[in-house]
Amino acid sequence: MLDTIKLRYHGILEHKQDTLSQIQKSERGYDIACVPSIHALYRAILAYKKSNITIQKVYKRRIDTHEEITESEFLQRENSPNTINQFQQVRTMMQLKDAKGVKEMNLRINGTYRVPSSENAVTFSINENAGFMDFEFSIPKYLYGHSLAEFIPQGGSKLANNNYLLRHSFDFQRKFLYSRLIRVIEKFNSDLCQFFELEELPDFKYIEVRRLDLCYNQRFKTKSDALQYLEAQKKLKTVQNRKNAEISQDYETAFSYVKRSGSYSKVYHKGSEYSKTQGDLKKHFEINKAFIQDNLHTFSEQFQDGFKQYRNEIYMYYTNKGKGLKTSFSLDHKDKIQALIKYINRHLPYDIPFLKKEMDKILRYEISMSSKSLTYLYKNRVFRKDCEFHKDAKKTYKAVKNNYERALDDQVKLSSREVKIYRSFHKWANRPISLVLDIDPYHQHQTKSGKHDYDVNTGNYDITAFPYDYTVLSNREVGMFNKALLNVLFDEFQGFVNHFQIKKIDNYETFRSKVYDYNVKAEENLKAYNENHVFKVIDLKTGQRKKNSRGRLVKPSDLLTQTEKRDKHLKKVNTNRVLMIYRELIRDEHINDKLVKSGKSLKELKEEMDIPTSTFNRWVQDLELLDVHINSLKLEKEIECTKDFKEYYFTTAGMNYKDAFYTTTTHYQYF
Repeated sequence: MLDTIKLRYHGILEHKQDTLSQIQKSERGYDIACVPSIHALYRAILAYKKSNITIQKVYKRRIDTHEEITESEFLQRENSPNTINQFQQVRTMMQLKDAKGVKEMNLRINGTYRVPSSENAVTFSINENAGFMDFEFSIPKYLYGHSLAEFIPQGGSKLANNNYLLRHSFDFQRKFLYSRLIRVIEKFNSDLCQFFELEELPDFKYIEVRRLDLCYNQRFKTKSDALQYLEAQKKLKTVQNRKNAEISQDYETAFSYVKRSGSYSKVYHKGSEYSKTQGDLKKHFEINKAFIQDNLHTFSEQFQDGFKQYRNEIYMYYTNKGKGLKTSFSLDHKDKIQALIKYINRHLPYDIPFLKKEMDKILRYEISMSSKSLTYLYKNRVFRKDCEFHKDAKKTYKAVKNNYERALDDQVKLSSREVKIYRSFHKWANRPISLVLDIDPYHQHQTKSGKHDYDVNTGNYDITAFPYDYTVLSNREVGMFNKALLNVLFDEFQGFVNHFQIKKIDNYETFRSKVYDYNVKAEENLKAYNENHVFKVIDLKTGQRKKNSRGRLVKPSDLLTQTEKRDKHLKKVNTNRVLMIYRELIRDEHINDKLVKSGKSLKELKEEMDIPTSTFNRWVQDLELLDVHINSLKLEKEIECTKDFKEYYFTTAGMNYKDAFYTTTTHYQYF
């Protein structure tokens, strides 16, 4: 359910400047770092010199936005070799000069490291000028070594076993997702401390969530089914591109779009992504290759001799398998090479042929929530959502905003209170926020109640920031990355997945019969409703039935709106109209007797016919009564696919599948 996460650790350099702290440092040698645990982690990274960590500098220009600076105006970079002495590092600086003087800044440091307990590297970036460092990693890859595995309680875990009948559903996964995410971050921090030999865990109060990806692997019977389903989904893609969609892109085996709120959504064929040049195939192949080289001496002499003779052929076989290609061997050596491959395959960390075969049957849904989108959702759907003071201020803000957007002659006069609330709320709504993993009770209360920000004397409402004494967070708005926010992200993601679940439509004759049957049933429902609800049109004074302005008896159904009639199935559909629409939905397009397109989506039909949105909405409402929805499409055959986690738990429980799926047996028991 979760994939990539980006965590920002604040407080790598800042020290306390008060007199008492300075005395404690000079007289007793105390560490006066504002966030000691994160400062110690920063020092340990720079001092670390072992082989499984890589550090590189990134050279970037810095340009003041208020003044144009050409490249020729930059002075030379002043370089000096890296030296480490008592955790102090002398590093390359960049010097910029403009009319206002000279400015020096440290260059950003990027790097990767590999925790021995995980199979995939963690990337990090250190920004000394802002006083923080970022860590980014894929949760499934960090825990299980590959993203064919999903971040759900694995089949052998206590949580999964105790909820055997419930664990298949999205609702169950949603319920425990936040607590399990916190456990992963705790494990990551523990691994950091073990890897860099630290004594204190990083402080959650200063850890900010900058990005979080949600994902789901939908499983199909075959690769062909998965790719056919993906092609059909592309017809629905435009429906999801609402007002807030900026960029939409189609690829051969994927499609994606970006929203103005900052989220990036993508559906793609997992097997094709695995085989890309920079995909996981290359990483798995290199890990397997290193494993063979490191452990070759432990295998039988017969295997060692054969491997040395056919090394290139064996490596070529695994590379081709990962790309879905066949490998041909010389007939004289074929049996011997295949025997060697069968032998070594039982010992390798990654079963590449198995992973490629399984990933070919998967479509992956992903939404990447950036800091911008997290801020938007937190402020609009989480922060003080049940607080009456906040809701009243928000209502006033929207009313004043709408008033300002009218023509000058149509604007109404506003009170000073309304103007003050509008300005304060507008300022709060448009400033960025850092979402931290803090669990402080007062901070939790501050995110739920705005009582202390409301002035009972003036009626003004001014949102105050939660106070931080140290780091850049002291100058920023700080919120909490909590369970409520993760639930909102989950609901957004589930809606995205549900939108692209295709409903196969019937053939024309079946649909025509369905229209006839529905209208007959609607007429019967209308008659029954009017007979059973006569009391609603009886005048209580006279005891007589009410009449309308034309002198006709009022029917109970006359009191209903068109929407209410539709919801109660009392309203017949326009037969000619819905049949015309349906014929267009299932009509194939041919060029020179060659099929170029099979059927259309409702959205494509709307664009082709240039139908007004109001008319289109009435179409959709009528068609939904006949079980034709916005995501209904013509398919050549019924395609079976998963819509929950039942298949995942079933397949990973099998002994052979489990051995190939998990890189170590303990992964099956992971939370």
